[in-house]
Amino acid sequence: MSKESIAMYFGTTGVPGHHITMLSGSMSVKDQCRIGGEIDSDDALYSAMKKCKGIGYVYYRGVTMLCIPYSAHDSRGGSKSIFIMEGKIAKDEIIKELQKYSWVYSLFTRLQIDHHLGDVEEFELT
Repeated sequence: MSKESIAMYFGTTGVPGHHITMLSGSMSVKDQCRIGGEIDSDDALYSAMKKCKGIGYVYYRGVTMLCIPYSAHDSRGGSKSIFIMEGKIAKDEIIKELQKYSWVYSLFTRLQIDHHLGDVEEFELT
């Protein structure tokens, strides 16, 4: 029996304030808070996201992320919307997975100010 893959969203869900929302799989609240805190305080990740001409795609710290440096519900600087999957996931596979979660997908398509799903740009962080 295969383990259910972990997919999560980091961003806002109706009001200002970023947090992890589990989409599939399970993870302790403690781990969700840890991951959310790491993402929220990672200036290198945010800086790299802002430089992308498309949606950022990165494998970092054991997860693959699609990143946009905007939020639908928070216009403060540093806002971000990130779709996260555990492990190293190919670009086309993570986009297919994103499309399974209509409310997250709609955030990404609504937030395509300068960042488009048709133009996913890979970047690296160490």
